[in-house]
Amino acid sequence: MNHKHHDLIIAWAKGAKIQYLGIDIEGNKTLWLDCETTPNWYTRKEYRIKPKISDKERGDLMQQWDYWRKEIADGDTSSAPRDWFEGTIDYLLEKTSEE
Repeated sequence: MNHKHHDLIIAWAKGAKIQYLGIDIEGNKTLWLDCETTPNWYTRKEYRIKPKISDKERGDLMQQWDYWRKEIADGDTSSAPRDWFEGTIDYLLEKTSEE
């Protein structure tokens, strides 16, 4: 029987960047963090291949982020910046699940 993370271990050995799902002090899964050293491959942890974002997507997201950052600095107290951020996170998570 293969290790729980067998496919990810093989991908990592071939050069893939690996992330693990961080957990806060209350035990809630929070965000994906880069494995800076050799992953421990604990069976109780969740790992994934770091998603790839195209240069165009990255540029578009940074341009939108700059816009909302300026709006917030200028006093925008609406939910629009939060809505954009949550939508962006949902998009990136959905993109990740497709890979």
